[in-house]
Amino acid sequence: MSHDHGPPPGEAPRWLDDPANVRKLTIGFFTFAGLLLLADVIWFFVEKHATFHYPDPENRTAVQEIELWPGFYTIYSFLEILALVGISVLVRKLVMRPENYYSRDYQDLNDEFTGTEQETGEAHHG
Repeated sequence: MSHDHGPPPGEAPRWLDDPANVRKLTIGFFTFAGLLLLADVIWFFVEKHATFHYPDPENRTAVQEIELWPGFYTIYSFLEILALVGISVLVRKLVMRPENYYSRDYQDLNDEFTGTEQETGEAHHG
């Protein structure tokens, strides 16, 4: 049984079940991220201090120079999130089990104790 559209059967709809609310929330997140990027670009014209600060600004390292670019932290955060999602997809492929993973073991034990062999656990889940 799929719950792709709307609330599960027997449950009252909640505020995120309405696609219009999800759209508003998404627009709000992107607007907020855009405003933060705009503030960073505007703030670029004010002297910024690198996190990896050394007393002599004439001898900054490459990391310190890149860190002072407008929008650096926005772009860096976006790339980190992409890496996190990519890694999670790979890890999911490594640890994912079939839907009936645990019921198979239970069914095998049940067959062993009863001495019978049943079809599959599909009727039990369906």
